[in-house]
Parts: sequence; structure tokens; C-alpha cells
Amino acid sequence: MDNLSKRSKWFILGGAALIVFTAIVNIGIIAIDDYACIISKIIPAQNLTFDQVVAGRDIRSPIAPLVLLSVTKVAYWLGVEDPAWQLRLLLVLIGILSYASFCWIGLSLFKKDKAKIDWFLFLSGFYFICPLIFTRPLIESLSAPFLTLSCFFGQQYWDKSQRKSLALALVFLVFASIFRFQSGICLTASSNSGPVGAGLCKYLSLAAALSANHSLV
Repeated sequence: MDNLSKRSKWFILGGAALIVFTAIVNIGIIAIDDYACIISKIIPAQNLTFDQVVAGRDIRSPIAPLVLLSVTKVAYWLGVEDPAWQLRLLLVLIGILSYASFCWIGLSLFKKDKAKIDWFLFLSGFYFICPLIFTRPLIESLSAPFLTLSCFFGQQYWDKSQRKSLALALVFLVFASIFRFQSGICLTASSNSGPVGAGLCKYLSLAAALSANHSLV
């Protein structure tokens, strides 16, 4: 952070502020199935139990709503009784974590090119759809940061032959698959050799970032 230009720091802070603002003022849904499968199972936290979420599971894994219900439960235990504010705090947390992961990847990829860093940070924080997508409790939005981190470390493995990077790529892919099981297909990129695997990782990183848009089309 200390090595960043003043412009980059402003982009990071401005993007974070916009994401928090979006999470607070926009708690509406953009997909009926995600309301039925996620939001209705995590608020109001005081009226829901983990057993109810498991018992009411449908074709989707109950892991995502269980994880998110844990967050809204903590908010309730801290004194937040209004379900709308339980959801707002959850969206703020999702947005900041997603935004932070993408910013970290961008800073790592372009650390030798300050101009590219500026463009990456600007688009991550201010591209019109990013604040919305980063703050949605969609399984695609929850999976995307982990999938992108997996692709990043997969590329690092092929570039530098670091076993630690391969292990991290697989760990993050597991977390991505927990939220969106189709993410597991990206294991094929990790199993490819040399430039092919690295190239697939780059394309899959972009696909992960864009996958959440499906509900808007």
C-alpha cells in the first residue's frame, strides 16, 4: 500500500466507499431464485435456525445460506434486530471482501506497471456494474472471488513452479465450488501443462469476474 501512487490510493478508497454505499442503499433482489434460496433463509436471523435451513434445502447445497446465516446471526447477537440492517451489514461484508480480493490480484499482477494498476483499480471500483455485483448474495458473486484467486495462483504455479501456489489454487477452487459447484470445471485448467494451463487460468479469471452477470441478462 505504501508503494502505491496517491491516485491509486484514492481509487481504492473511493471504490470501497461506493461499494459500502451501494450495499446500504440497494438491498433489493435481482433474481427470484436467489431470494428464495438465499435471502429468505438468512433474515430475519432471530426467527431462523441452522436446522431449518438444512431441512428446507432444495437442489442447491445449503452451505451458502448456512455461511451467510452465521453472519446475520452474529449481527443479531451484536444487537442488530432489524432484518434490513442485518442484510445491509452482510452485503457490506460481502462487497468489501470481494473488492479486496480483486484489488489484491490486480496489484499483484501489475505491480511493475503503475498505469495498469490505476486502470485496474478504477474499473474495479467504478465500472458501473461492479459495486452492484460485488454486493449481491448470489452464489455466483460468492464464488467469483475464490475462483479468481484460484486462477491467479494457478498461473503463479505455472510461471514460477511454486508448489505452495498450486496448493493455494486448489484450496480456493474448493471454496469456489462450495458456493457454485460448476466452478469445479476449472480444475481442468490446473491439470493442463505449461502455457496452456496458464492461458486457461487467465481466461477463467475473467470468466469468474463476469459470471455473476448472468442474472442481469
